[in-house]
Amino acid sequence: PIVTKTLTSAALFGAGDYLSQQLEARQAAPGAAKAFDPARTARMVAWGATFGVLAHGWYSVVVERVVTAKGYSGVALKVLGDQLIWTPPLNMLFFTFSGTLEHGDPAKAFAAGQRKLWELLKVNWGVWFPVQTINFTLVPPQYRVLFVNTVALFWSAYLSSMAADASSGAPTAVAPVAPEQAAGPGAEDRT
Repeated sequence: PIVTKTLTSAALFGAGDYLSQQLEARQAAPGAAKAFDPARTARMVAWGATFGVLAHGWYSVVVERVVTAKGYSGVALKVLGDQLIWTPPLNMLFFTFSGTLEHGDPAKAFAAGQRKLWELLKVNWGVWFPVQTINFTLVPPQYRVLFVNTVALFWSAYLSSMAADASSGAPTAVAPVAPEQAAGPGAEDRT
């Protein structure tokens, strides 16, 4: 149901931001400790809730009803549609949404998103083309948002870092990490 997808998305995006802030604190220069920013986490929770609603519509309505091809060609069309039609505007919406909540200026937020979009899309396609191929090949339609949200726990850590940097124009603070690296030493793999 849409409520479950929305709440799950909100929680996982919030957790991803928390993870991002912890990684940023570890990467900070000695003596330059970064304080936890609860407002930043709240913005990511709000985006996660928004994403949950949007993702429900995309996966349940658009992808399943528009792409009727079956087999490998159906999977290829779904992945290409997801990555070339859905992803670029979704990421611009993310930057505009989070930047507006942070600074109150949608035009400035949109401009910051434009500066970061190509960099983000290159990393995005390296991660999400294979993930969505698995998603559309093996995951039943009713669990696709949950599968995406599970992977997005780590992706949202990267997005959160990109959004924080987009407002300043600084380079990305946290490099994208594999899930096993994000889990930390000795921790179980969370994917």
